[in-house]
Amino acid sequence: MQVYEALKRGALHIEDDFFPPEVFKNIQHDLVHQKGSFLPSFQPFHDSYYNRFSAYPCHEFTTKKYDQHAFDKISFILGCKIKNFSSFFRKTYTAELKKSPQVNGKYGFLHYDDQEFAAVLYFDDSVHNGTAFYNKWYEKVPYTEVGAFPNRIVLYHGRRYHSICTDHNLECSTRFLCFFDKE
Repeated sequence: MQVYEALKRGALHIEDDFFPPEVFKNIQHDLVHQKGSFLPSFQPFHDSYYNRFSAYPCHEFTTKKYDQHAFDKISFILGCKIKNFSSFFRKTYTAELKKSPQVNGKYGFLHYDDQEFAAVLYFDDSVHNGTAFYNKWYEKVPYTEVGAFPNRIVLYHGRRYHSICTDHNLECSTRFLCFFDKE
């Protein structure tokens, strides 16, 4: 069975060392120097809120610099061609989360994505920081969680319910998010 077929059925694909070490090191270096380029945002971004602190406050930065490597590697993992690829980096600050409804919980807003597939690559090392996955939209406890580990990526079907996991002991958390469809 192809990986994309397993993902469509609800499986997760977890892979450590997604980027080669030198590329991951370059990304980390670039992110430090892009501090001012991260724009304030919130999730879910397609909903309307009084202000971004009424939702899940975050900061996002878009660059195409690493897209080709991510595109090629994801296509290889899935064993098929992909299209409609988009990506961005997201930072969340615990100090901002404390001003939002997320202050008391580990799990962010339960949601699904608009595209067929999604992937999250982590930069932090925390079992309490990562992504939680659910079988139904009304569940309060996740089916499973994937802890954050530097250069670990998790691929999943975009229509699978999930939420961010937040380790409130971290000052800041950084992720690389990708969305795409099977060609």
